Amino acid sequence: MKLIQELLEMAPGTYEKMVINHYHKWCTRHGFDDVDVQKLIANAALFAWWLEQYQKQEWKFSKRAIDFFGKADRFVLRAYHQEHVTKVDHLFSRSLLRAARKQKPITPQYN
Repeated sequence: MKLIQELLEMAPGTYEKMVINHYHKWCTRHGFDDVDVQKLIANAALFAWWLEQYQKQEWKFSKRAIDFFGKADRFVLRAYHQEHVTKVDHLFSRSLLRAARKQKPITPQYN
């Protein structure tokens, strides 16, 4: 991940927000409604699977982008990174989605 952050010229916090936002969008794309999306977001096994897929795409990106580091503008590399990681949007694990949907929804606790 540190290599990706360097290639994209992103601070760790900014990079983390980008990854979490992508996961949220992925869950929104695969969820049926707000409660379903919440279950997907909260499922650790589903997130672990998704992150593995995301990191596979980042690895492919890094292998190709390393040659352009210092030569290409950071915005060009970020767009190229986006092309790679959006491939995850069309992937899903049917069994993990099913398991996540069986969870009870999270109910906020107010004091």
